[in-house]
Amino acid sequence: MPFLKKHMTTLKKLAINDFFEVEFENQGSAGLKLLFKDDNEGVVSVQKLDMDEKILKTIRPGDPITVKFKIEARTKGRTHLIFYQTRVWDKNFKIIVLEEFLIEVF
Repeated sequence: MPFLKKHMTTLKKLAINDFFEVEFENQGSAGLKLLFKDDNEGVVSVQKLDMDEKILKTIRPGDPITVKFKIEARTKGRTHLIFYQTRVWDKNFKIIVLEEFLIEVF
């Protein structure tokens, strides 16, 4: 999968049940979809968090939407987690890497 990298890789060391949150601006009005890829499923869980209703009411058509995710350590191991944007319908589109994590759970 070809990609354009915008950020460096971040190393995270977590104990089981520790977590951290990340947020990104989703450019859905530009035809981009925000996705993630986890190369060792089960080491961490990734949960999309709900947006505050007050913020939702202020968003106008075409505005970027801030999307938050909670990443929680589940079991010992290592994983490589990538958050990216792409146009799922365009097979020649180079994905845009927003954030990349190497996570070690101890």
